[in-house]
Amino acid sequence: MPFLFLSIPHALLPGLTDGTLLRSANWAWGGLDALTRREREVLAELAKGQSNREIARALGVSEKTVKAHVSSVLAKLGVQDRTQAALVAVRHEQGA
Repeated sequence: MPFLFLSIPHALLPGLTDGTLLRSANWAWGGLDALTRREREVLAELAKGQSNREIARALGVSEKTVKAHVSSVLAKLGVQDRTQAALVAVRHEQGA
C-alpha cells in the first residue's frame, strides 16, 4: 500500500523536535541502529517533510551532501523512498 506524506505535523512527532530521535542509542527497528548521527539528523528532517534544500540549509551542508545522506539512509533502512523513511521514523517515535 503506497503512502503519501508531503508534511507531517510536529505535534505528531514529539521525539523529532525535542531531539529524542537524534540521541537514541538503542535503535532496534528497521536498521535504525546502523545510522550515523548525521544520518539520524537527516532522517529527522525528512520526517518533518523538509526538502533536500531545506535540510541542507538546516544542517549547513550542500544539497549534494544531503542527497548522499538520504541515499545512505534509504539503503540502511531498506526502504525505497524518503516517504517510507519518514514513516519508519514516525513509527519508531510512536513505539510501533
